[in-house]
Amino acid sequence: LFGGGASSFARGLIPGLGAGWAVAHATIKAREMIATENALGALTGSQTAGRREMDYLRTFSDTYGLRMSESAAGFKRILASSAGTKLEGAGAKAIFEGTSLYGKTLGLSNENMSRATTAISQMISKGKISSEELKGQLAEAIPGAVQIFADAMKVPVSQMFKMMENGEVLAEDVLPKVAVLLKQAAESGGALERAMKSSASAQNRFMNAWEGFLKS
Repeated sequence: LFGGGASSFARGLIPGLGAGWAVAHATIKAREMIATENALGALTGSQTAGRREMDYLRTFSDTYGLRMSESAAGFKRILASSAGTKLEGAGAKAIFEGTSLYGKTLGLSNENMSRATTAISQMISKGKISSEELKGQLAEAIPGAVQIFADAMKVPVSQMFKMMENGEVLAEDVLPKVAVLLKQAAESGGALERAMKSSASAQNRFMNAWEGFLKS
């Protein structure tokens, strides 16, 4: 009797624990979103502008089925590094979008996406793109990155690396072109459209709504 009762108790307890963990996890993410909105306010100079950036991030995430709380860190990195450069504003968003959408179609992990946006933000901050940042950082996170950069510059890979060694590759010139190619690659063959309709995208949209509700 004791064994049967314990078994029944456990079967009833486990779903409750699972639901409790899910709510607690979502609450943490919601708090992170509040912190993100505050950070965006600081980056843009006002809470009003910060809310506009949050609205943009929410619309972008819901449209393409991305988890907003996971995209926010990369968005903040790129936005912060582009401040005061020619990429500030629309250019930074295009780079963020291209990177995010390409990563989505490839099914990249959160860790790889974090590494990718970190590498890109470093390129923007430094102004010039080095072969080490491309080969040793970005290409480790995003497959095919080296060829995409060469295609954006319309030169062979070997020539591209030579130009990087000479300090001739400017982030403000190359990254907007890379962003366009990343988005085109994501859309190729209908890959992005299929990813947007996947069950994972539907789950991300649900979690965005749930975390938004907890945040409000």
